[in-house]
Amino acid sequence: MATGEIAHLLSGAIITLAFSHFEHFENRHIPSILVAALTATGGTWPVFSASSALTKFGFQPSIAAAKPAFPVITVFSARDTTIGLSVLALYAAKHLEAIDIIWSVVGYIAFMDAWVLSQHGRPGQAMFRFVAVGLSAMIGIVGLTSGVSPVGLKVL
Repeated sequence: MATGEIAHLLSGAIITLAFSHFEHFENRHIPSILVAALTATGGTWPVFSASSALTKFGFQPSIAAAKPAFPVITVFSARDTTIGLSVLALYAAKHLEAIDIIWSVVGYIAFMDAWVLSQHGRPGQAMFRFVAVGLSAMIGIVGLTSGVSPVGLKVL
């Protein structure tokens, strides 16, 4: 079974669990649960193929093929898995405001991804990572999960 298929199956199982066992579910929780599931499972990718994980992240081929980078991306991605699993655990425990705080501080990752990839990534990847991770941060900044913005925005 390919790495992508494994991640897809794990994401589906986590999302099914999250949606079917929690009576506090509301439609506005979907983005947070989806991003958490994808983050939790996507973080396992380097365990199966560090080179393809580096490529998918956006690094130049010379970095993606460099064996010394393999343990670094594997350890780094374990932290992503931890973030995703933490959000899912907080959701199960009904700590919705804590989830929004976690997603808000993920905005720092958007800046760091863009900065590193602007120097070592393939063309266009810095902006892609900034936007993709920045959207995850916006889930928290606007308080999408809890309905209360942790930074005081009156959006919802």
